[in-house]
Amino acid sequence: MNVDDEREILAGFVPCRPVPRLSWMDPRVVPTPLVTISDCLEETPRPEFWAWYTTRGAAERARAESCPDGRLLAVGLRTTDARELAERLRESSGYAQSIWRGEPTPYGLLTAAEPVPTAGRGLGFDVVGLEWAVSSVHSWLCHSYETEVRHELGVRLNSLGLLETHEDASAVLAHLDGQPPENAPEPAFWTVVSLTECAPGRPERSAR
Repeated sequence: MNVDDEREILAGFVPCRPVPRLSWMDPRVVPTPLVTISDCLEETPRPEFWAWYTTRGAAERARAESCPDGRLLAVGLRTTDARELAERLRESSGYAQSIWRGEPTPYGLLTAAEPVPTAGRGLGFDVVGLEWAVSSVHSWLCHSYETEVRHELGVRLNSLGLLETHEDASAVLAHLDGQPPENAPEPAFWTVVSLTECAPGRPERSAR
């Protein structure tokens, strides 16, 4: 793997409030509260058609209006994963345009290949499943894999319920990919994302 493959490409922004651990989650493994961008687990505002905002300004406005006490997270993808997702969006009819209603589309933001804002605090990594055209996002924690991941892989969650390293998250992703059909998560583009809490104040130029 070369250095470029390890770059974190900006995929979008999500207003986020920590959520309580859900009843089906193993309390010995999953902390409470936890940070997630899954719209199955938390209900902060999202754009009309997509699972995350493509500009920091739009995400900041949504956070200020609906959850002023929440965090603003930048979602990152490794270069190879960003390219693969962009290619899938390109193949989806009508989703290969870069701009829509004056804002970048998820495809447009991915192909711009801008870095995740550096003025922020890295919270960890997550394994998420993106439905068609990035219309919804799921978490691996929706599927009760956490106990077997802890015991079989020796992977621990951090105090926010996230995975500490990209390597740990990749091991969890491989675990999901290896499940038999009866135990597999729903069909989606499952991938590893980084979550960075944006620093308060003026957005970086690349973050719009």
